[in-house]
Amino acid sequence: MMVFGMRDMFVSEEPLYGLERIILSSILPLLVMYLTMIMGVNLNTGASTIISREGKTYYYAKIIPVDYKTQFDAKIKVYYLLSAISVVGTVAFAVAIAPAIWYHFLAMSGFLAIYVFSHIHFASSFDLADPKLNWTNPSAAVKNSKNVLIPYFTGMGISTALLVFFTVPYILISFLFPNVLEAAFGTDMLPHIHSEFFGRIIAAAVSWALLYTAVIIMAVIFRKRAMKNLTVWYERMYS
Repeated sequence: MMVFGMRDMFVSEEPLYGLERIILSSILPLLVMYLTMIMGVNLNTGASTIISREGKTYYYAKIIPVDYKTQFDAKIKVYYLLSAISVVGTVAFAVAIAPAIWYHFLAMSGFLAIYVFSHIHFASSFDLADPKLNWTNPSAAVKNSKNVLIPYFTGMGISTALLVFFTVPYILISFLFPNVLEAAFGTDMLPHIHSEFFGRIIAAAVSWALLYTAVIIMAVIFRKRAMKNLTVWYERMYS
């Protein structure tokens, strides 16, 4: 219902101008992206208990004739797929109700694909560092586990920071760039509606580039952290 309410901003017959139009044009894709990160990615607790859910049977990993890193990557792919299904479904639904801003949703889908990879490795690194193995009920591996709670709430903070990281430059560039163009070329050569159009293109390109840079850096760092903790765990438990 919230998303359909936001759609009315894009199909309203009343024209929007200036800063109001800029802000509203970015609200829907950012809202969809934020909700997907929180509900579709951060709530995926599988990676947060990647070792804990094995309980006392964790030593089977030593018996299986497959490298422990390969086993880890196989589990990561399963949890990645679960979040990816949520991302694809949400993006397809968003494009269907607001096709006018499809380019935002296209860029968002690529960003979320990397964010899922980043968050899953981030969440798994906590469980690799200190797994909860002594349980008799599988739900005990998840219930009240710090390895689940810390990645989730930290992920919420990271999601919010990324949202702000996109929004601030987008609004500033969209609002200021048309004024710069008009001052340089004049309104006779470049009508205001054209300068606004170019401003939104530049703002979207810069903001998405910044967001992609940030999430790629996160993915590299969290992957290295997870693999380091995995190696330490393997050497400690199986040596």
